[in-house]
Amino acid sequence: MSKLCVPSADIEIDMRADIQWNLPQALFIAQCEGLSINNLAALADIGGSKTLDKQLPKSLKLLLKGLAKIELERFSFALDLYNNSPELSMASFTVGMPKLNWHVWGDHFVMENIAVRFEIDNPLAKSPAKPEVEVSVMGVMDIEKVPVSVMASSKNDFTLYAQLQQQQTIPVKRLLKKYAPQLPAPSDLTIDKMSVSVAPGHFYGFSTILASEPKPWVIPLGPKKLTISDVSMNMTIPAKGKSSGSVAGILKFSNDIELSVGYELPGDIQIRGVFPKSSLSHLVSE
Repeated sequence: MSKLCVPSADIEIDMRADIQWNLPQALFIAQCEGLSINNLAALADIGGSKTLDKQLPKSLKLLLKGLAKIELERFSFALDLYNNSPELSMASFTVGMPKLNWHVWGDHFVMENIAVRFEIDNPLAKSPAKPEVEVSVMGVMDIEKVPVSVMASSKNDFTLYAQLQQQQTIPVKRLLKKYAPQLPAPSDLTIDKMSVSVAPGHFYGFSTILASEPKPWVIPLGPKKLTISDVSMNMTIPAKGKSSGSVAGILKFSNDIELSVGYELPGDIQIRGVFPKSSLSHLVSE
C-alpha cells in the first residue's frame, strides 16, 4: 500500500499496486471513500486536463456548475516501463454526483444517482499528440415507477441504454399512454423484457417482449379464440415527426399450423403463413 498526493485536488489517496510477472507494467488502484472535490478541474493532476467537463454532454455540463462538491469514488492508473523509464500510459477515475438529477428528455427520462467514469489514454501527451478520452455516464431512471439502470458513453454520442431487470414488469398500455400516446396498444398485455434507448434531443425508443400472462393476446375468430404468443413490440419516438412502431408474434392455428402475425403502428393487423397440405374439413374443425 502506498499514498498518492494529488495537489490540484488537495487530497491523498491510498493506492495498491497490481504487478504481473514478466510484464513491464504496474497498475495502481484505489477505492476512494469520503473524498470530496470541488470540481473536475481539481483532478487535472491525474486527468491531464483542467477541461474534462468539456467531454460531457452539454446539458449535463451545465448542471455541474450548480454542485458544491463531487465525490471521487475510484481511481486507477498504469505505469509502463519504456526504455527503462516509467511512463503514465492510462488513467481512469469515477466521480459520483448523487445529488444531481439530469433531465435527459424533459420529465420523461430523468437520471439520478449519477456517476461519471473517465478513461484517459496517454493523459500526459504533449502536442501535437493528444490524450484520448472516453466518458461513461451511469445512473438510474424511473420508467413507470420501475427503477432501471442506465449507461451512456461518449463512443455513441451519449445515447442512453437501459434494460428492465428480471422480475420487473410494466403494463404496455401504461407505457404507451405516457411515452407514445399516438400509438395504440395491441392488447392489455404486460411487458416482460424491455430495452430502452434515448438519444438526447433526437429520439427515444423501446424494444419489448410481452408476457403471455396474466392476460394473453387473444383474437376472436368465428367460434374460437386464437392466442398469439412470442409477442414483441418495438417503437421509436423522434423529437420531431410522427412516432412509429411494430408488433409481431406467432399464432398457433392448430397443432401443425403456425402463422406469423404482425403490423405497423399505427396500422391494421396482418396474418401470414404457409399452410401444410390439409383438408378443408380439418381446417374448419380447428
